[in-house]
Amino acid sequence: TAGSTTNNTTATFGFASSTSGVTYECRVDGTVSNYAPCTSAFTTPALGNGSHTFYVRAKNNVNTYSAETSRQWTIDTTPPATPTLTRTAPTSTPTNTTTATLTAGSVESGATLQYTTNGGTTWTNAPGNTNPIQLTGLTNGTTYNYAVRVLDAATNASASSNTVSWTVDTSPP
Repeated sequence: TAGSTTNNTTATFGFASSTSGVTYECRVDGTVSNYAPCTSAFTTPALGNGSHTFYVRAKNNVNTYSAETSRQWTIDTTPPATPTLTRTAPTSTPTNTTTATLTAGSVESGATLQYTTNGGTTWTNAPGNTNPIQLTGLTNGTTYNYAVRVLDAATNASASSNTVSWTVDTSPP
């Protein structure tokens, strides 16, 4: 997709002309002298991180070229920084509060914040993708263990944060 960000190091482009009998020339980045014969669907070689542009032009049987068409995209294979997780409320454990607030540090702008509980491998998007994460309806007699991670625009995942733990105890003595 034009203007998109991905962690794939190759991209495939399809193209066609309404004029019959044309051939195509493609290039990735570089200059006009870098055009080479190609066909649809053209797959780029593996590329590094950064912004890239794919160009294609058609050539008819008398060697007249069409205007080039281009698409830009960005490759990002670098995972975000590992966030640090803190439980900002309640501050003690056990607690008689059935709500909690968890704050993740080092979350880059535009990223998705996800959490997992009790050492699980299933990651859930934070409600409303907000930081801090507001938890409600916590159950009496339960020990909660939360960790978070960050997904950037290219869906690179950070390493899992530290785990914060607390126990809900609403039973009177």
